[in-house]
Amino acid sequence: MGRGVSKVGQECARAAFRDQASTSGSTFESFGRTTFPKLAQRSVAYRLVFATQGVRVVVDIVVMQQSRAQAAIIFGSALAPMPMGERLQLARTVATRMARAMRGS
Repeated sequence: MGRGVSKVGQECARAAFRDQASTSGSTFESFGRTTFPKLAQRSVAYRLVFATQGVRVVVDIVVMQQSRAQAAIIFGSALAPMPMGERLQLARTVATRMARAMRGS
């Protein structure tokens, strides 16, 4: 997860999303780190916003690491972000299962 959360890693991801948007006929709006509760030993969250066929799309990406286990959860929604409560509920479930699976590791 180290390189993925660095400034250089974020710029690389931003450029890749921007390039993908232009080749697919979408309009790139933004990509950046967002706040999200720390639910595992390491966690980070990002938000990608783009428009396709005139519809704004918001994609939230939550990445967590517990010991050697890693999980990424991707939430996509048209027009507005998915409610935080729904994102938290699923992320907590995944974090709990990762912690349970990594006991004794």
